[in-house]
Amino acid sequence: MMKLPSTTTLLPLSAVAEAAGVTRQTIYNWLGAGVISHRYDVAGSPVFTRDERDRIVQVAKERRALLAEVRLPKRPGSDR
Repeated sequence: MMKLPSTTTLLPLSAVAEAAGVTRQTIYNWLGAGVISHRYDVAGSPVFTRDERDRIVQVAKERRALLAEVRLPKRPGSDR
């Protein structure tokens, strides 16, 4: 694993989830599926660099756009 410069800011999972507009569970799901990368702090919690956060925000945008494309149009007179 590449060592980060001591000036690199590491962000907690909750801050990254908020920036991406997704839940913490979504971040954990993406980590488990290998969709995004991370590293661990000394307590063993996942943390992210700003570049990783920016990539996660991009992944969230792409997934929202994909979902918008595949949603079925509402039927007239329907609540759905």
